[in-house]
Amino acid sequence: MHMVFSSILCFVVIKVLKLIKHQDGMTPEIYVSTVFPIGAMFAMTLWLGNTAYLYISVAFAQMLKAIIPVAIFLLGIAAGLEVLCCKMFLIMLVISFGVLVASYGEINVN
Repeated sequence: MHMVFSSILCFVVIKVLKLIKHQDGMTPEIYVSTVFPIGAMFAMTLWLGNTAYLYISVAFAQMLKAIIPVAIFLLGIAAGLEVLCCKMFLIMLVISFGVLVASYGEINVN
């Protein structure tokens, strides 16, 4: 449903409302460098996210989702897009501690 709605919305914005200028002639190079990576990462997110539910409970998966900001921040630091400062380090430490406390004692991990 998500992809159908996104496709319809894109069609309306580009073809009907003409809010975005349409460029003709997508070359294979443009497709491989722009469309394919986004699609591959989205597919991998769906695959890995749904696979997690086979091994852990839904409640535990929801608790673990709270650690996503920490993971994104660490990836940003690794890519050079974020700067580690004392304030952000403390915020990430509090989030990590909260997830640790919330998930402590989960015995159904496979």
